[in-house]
Amino acid sequence: MKIMPDKKEKIKEFIRNNPNLSATKTLKDLQKKGLGIRKTNFLEIFRNEKKLPEPTKAKREASIPIKYRKVKPTIRKPVKAKPSIRKPDKIKIPYEKTKFGKIAKRMEKAHGISEQKAIERARALLKIPRKDYIKLNRKDVVIILSESP
Repeated sequence: MKIMPDKKEKIKEFIRNNPNLSATKTLKDLQKKGLGIRKTNFLEIFRNEKKLPEPTKAKREASIPIKYRKVKPTIRKPVKAKPSIRKPDKIKIPYEKTKFGKIAKRMEKAHGISEQKAIERARALLKIPRKDYIKLNRKDVVIILSESP
């Protein structure tokens, strides 16, 4: 927006004649006299007349109302990944090499029964509930992995 040269000169003259007034007070007085202009344009003229420095970037950002401020993107530091624990379930180990498997195979041969019945007898003999039988295989896998070279 262009300001009329005579209006600009009148504003400069008013600033020179009232050196003790602050910028906002000067602008209000000018608006009462009918010489009001945009605040940003007025502040530029005011700084030039008083030989004041331009406001810093931080000061400009502080003058923006909170609801109109843009959110600055934050840079997050990368999170270090925790070392993953090897899951023994993925590794297939022959049933005969596990401790429970050896017991069941011996019972199968000694009593001449099927493999499933030998497993059930071994569980009953060792007093292992069905839900804990599943955990046995995991323990055997860990033991065999630690024993193997």
